[in-house]
Amino acid sequence: MYVLREAFRFGGEEASTWTFHWLQASSTRSSGKPDDYTPNPDPRVGDGHVEQPLLAGGGWTAAWREQRAGTWLLLAARPAKRLMA
Repeated sequence: MYVLREAFRFGGEEASTWTFHWLQASSTRSSGKPDDYTPNPDPRVGDGHVEQPLLAGGGWTAAWREQRAGTWLLLAARPAKRLMA
């Protein structure tokens, strides 16, 4: 799956950019977590990608790229997950 977002910037918006905000993969349980519950490690953020390993195995990665041409701006993103066999 790819996510594409296209925008045209006008009147002072030429310097605008998009920012990717990751959310940590964690349990959706809001109560009843055991005392020894260990959350997944924090994601590793790189230039144009973020990766989070999961304690149960596997993990997820999201990569993105911004392309500019004049007032035209395109953001392409691709989430992915990997499963351990």
